[in-house]
Amino acid sequence: MIIRHRVGEVAQWKQALDENARTREGVGSRGGVLVLFQNATDPREAIVLLEWSDPDRARVHRFKGEEAMPAPLLHERTDVYYLNKVKRLAT
Repeated sequence: MIIRHRVGEVAQWKQALDENARTREGVGSRGGVLVLFQNATDPREAIVLLEWSDPDRARVHRFKGEEAMPAPLLHERTDVYYLNKVKRLAT
C-alpha cells in the first residue's frame, strides 16, 4: 500500500504515524512503515510504503487511520494505492 499525504509538518505527522503502528499491526500491517519518502521539491508531501497481509484489511484500516490522524496534520485529500507484490527484485 502506498499512501501520499500533504501534511503540515512531516516530523509531527511521522510521530502520529508511529503512534498508530500497533493499531496497524493489529489489523494486518507487516513490519510497520517500510519506507517514508519526502518529496524533494515539496517538503510537505509525504509518501509512505506499507505492507499488509490482506488488501481488504488495509482498506478498513485506511478509514480508521485517517479518522485517528489529527486534522491539522493532513492538508488535503490522501491518495492511496493498494498493490499486490509480484516479485521482490534482488538488490
